[in-house]
Amino acid sequence: MKRKNSKIFKVLEVIFLNISMAYIVLITYTNLPLFLDYRFSTVNAPYFDLVLLVVGALSILFYYRNWYLFVSNPGFAWGTAVVLMFLVNHFLFLNIDKLVDQEEIWYDRNRIERFILFFILGFLLLNTNTETVLRYLKVASFLIPTIIILDFFFTDLFASLSEDKLASGRAEGTFINPNLAGEATLVTLVLVISHIRGLSSIFLFALCGLAVILTFSRAGMVFWVVLGVLYVMSGKLPRASLLLFIAAVLSYSYSLPLIEDRLNEKFPDNPGYVANMMSRISIFEEGVAQIDDDSATGRAQLARDGLAGFFDSPILGNQFSDAQSHNMIIDWAYIFGITGVFMWGWMLWLLFNKGANRRIFSDFGVLALAYLWFSFYTHNLLETFFWQFAIAMALFGTTDLNRTMIREREPVPHKKRSRRRRTRWA
Repeated sequence: MKRKNSKIFKVLEVIFLNISMAYIVLITYTNLPLFLDYRFSTVNAPYFDLVLLVVGALSILFYYRNWYLFVSNPGFAWGTAVVLMFLVNHFLFLNIDKLVDQEEIWYDRNRIERFILFFILGFLLLNTNTETVLRYLKVASFLIPTIIILDFFFTDLFASLSEDKLASGRAEGTFINPNLAGEATLVTLVLVISHIRGLSSIFLFALCGLAVILTFSRAGMVFWVVLGVLYVMSGKLPRASLLLFIAAVLSYSYSLPLIEDRLNEKFPDNPGYVANMMSRISIFEEGVAQIDDDSATGRAQLARDGLAGFFDSPILGNQFSDAQSHNMIIDWAYIFGITGVFMWGWMLWLLFNKGANRRIFSDFGVLALAYLWFSFYTHNLLETFFWQFAIAMALFGTTDLNRTMIREREPVPHKKRSRRRRTRWA
């Protein structure tokens, strides 16, 4: 009877994990709830979060015996410290001697509530084997860039149905923001590239590159090139991928006029869109000495304002961000003071420390590099679900991966040893 119950429990566990991962990766990870609200002007995204709460509650029932592994993980300590920082900041925010509206209060509370999802993801990933997670991440790695590419060529499929919202011309996919779309593409690529072999890896890398280019995100395009160099050097991409880079380098300068002509045809009534996108895609062009368009100069001024606000109140911070510096380090320093800088640095150290393990360096070590790079171009990486998922996957790992790491730390004796060798070790 016990054996029969054990088999039933195992079947239910497999079903639960697959349904949970399919929902988390293919729906929430791809930003579908917020995109549906954006397109149809609804407010149904919180209901999708409730499903995640149910998943978290069920995971506790299935794996309640693994709570010690969860709370003893360094990721749990970091996440708890971040929540405490958010709560203290919210208390100070409610008692601040400044005029604030209800929208700012709602945003501050929403930041705390959404971060709680990090713990749900961490506990679930701790108890999910690697194959199950990768099964759906691989699908997402092809799905996300494909949707972004379709968004550029068929804008009406993804544009908001509300007449007062205009598209920027840059591809966004389901992420509403083109920069986030580029980040999601590259972060997913980092998580799966080690598990895709041969020509499929080249195709995926090229597909992601095209998607990032169509977002016209300068940070994304530069990091895609960096990834290409790293993956060719480490062998994650076959040597044949060098042909892709050679072709891209040789055709880059000649393709810019063609791209501009196509953009003018696509946006005949919006020359500003074309000028903005061409200034972005020309970042690698020889002779471009500096980036001085409105976006770059505006961000530079916001960064200076953010730093000035941090030095005005370095200990307690300013409680809410009216600087919007597009820089997570400056933004957290401005809001939370020196504590925010420490929390950002703590996460960076955790990711690099996890990536130092020789078996997973190519995945989570590069993820640490992505975290460092995109921190300079995003307000708060932890407000986006795909970043929460990637960081939770890196810190909490999976059960199989954790067991592999434990076995690595144990000394493995050689099969052939002389008697003198055995006597010395004895």
